Amino acid sequence: MFIKEIVFVFVLFSSVLSFADVPVKLDIRLDIDGVLISHPTATLKFGEKGSITQYSKDGASSYIIEVTPIRKSRNEVQMSFAIKKSSQGQTVLLSSPRIVSLFGQVARVEQKSDNSSVMKLTVIPRI
Repeated sequence: MFIKEIVFVFVLFSSVLSFADVPVKLDIRLDIDGVLISHPTATLKFGEKGSITQYSKDGASSYIIEVTPIRKSRNEVQMSFAIKKSSQGQTVLLSSPRIVSLFGQVARVEQKSDNSSVMKLTVIPRI
């Protein structure tokens, strides 16, 4: 009986460790006022912050997408984003949405900013 308990604890502990080590792939799409700004894919470890910079065609400005995925359950991930715009040496935070989604499901958030532009962020998390 004692050996069965040790084996069970070892198997449980091993599955928890492997559960945490699996990276998540995020298919991200950022649109502002109906214009596609960026459509990157990022593969990150849970709890790890990733950053993607998309430069404008003329290089005068850029959009920065920062994301940190956190596994909430076996089938669910929370993604904390920071969407920034950098221009003329200044960086402005446009939005900082937090999205919770099931793996493989499309999650979308749409926000209107102070200057009336509409930002739409779409993400599909995959294991």
